[in-house]
Amino acid sequence: MKAIDLRVVFDTNPIYSDSATDVVRRSTATFLREYRKKERLQLRCFMPEVVREERRFQMFTKARATLRAMQKLECVLPGGLRISEEMLSEGIAAHIAKTLDDLGITTLALDTAKVDWNRVCLDVVRRDPPFSTGESEKGFRDLLIGETFIQFVEASADANSDVKFVLLSADERLATMVRQRLSGRADVTTFNGVQTLGGFINSALADVSDAFIKAHQLAATRAFFVRGDKATLFYSQNLGAY
Repeated sequence: MKAIDLRVVFDTNPIYSDSATDVVRRSTATFLREYRKKERLQLRCFMPEVVREERRFQMFTKARATLRAMQKLECVLPGGLRISEEMLSEGIAAHIAKTLDDLGITTLALDTAKVDWNRVCLDVVRRDPPFSTGESEKGFRDLLIGETFIQFVEASADANSDVKFVLLSADERLATMVRQRLSGRADVTTFNGVQTLGGFINSALADVSDAFIKAHQLAATRAFFVRGDKATLFYSQNLGAY
């Protein structure tokens, strides 16, 4: 059977964890470890730099709150706590780098020189995706993620390749932006989480090809009928009587 080649880019929401230590949500990390072992699946994962930096900020904010609470105990600790916010920030950055390496996630940088900022300005005032509708124009971070994904797709392969590019995001405005900008490409899709991505992968892996049928056809024929072999289905089920 033909292998499935997927390149998955993560938004923040599928990996977010309200934790100072979990870079990637545990259920998502488990999914990646499990699916990377599947046969006939080449799963390559990526994270926009803005997502990586957002997770660093989120984790540092959580850890700093814990540190400040612990610092209140310095007066009763011999020698004090001796942990600075700078040490904390550096430690989190190193932990993120190690975690992403362990999970096989590559960071994607955005080439800001290739972004059409005139179009961005119009999208903001018109509230076009990924910007939210309403009086406030929320969505700039999503724009950076979308532009990173689009640059990655356009630089990686042409529309006739066997590679499938996936944006994993629960933000429908961001997904809409990507679908609109890459509407001519059949090799691009979006999913709102690892559950839907897993369903897609399982369905794709379950397809039975002509090669698979041919490889098992002889064995199936022999199991059904071999002249004189009473163990075959033809004789054991007395099919000759019908």
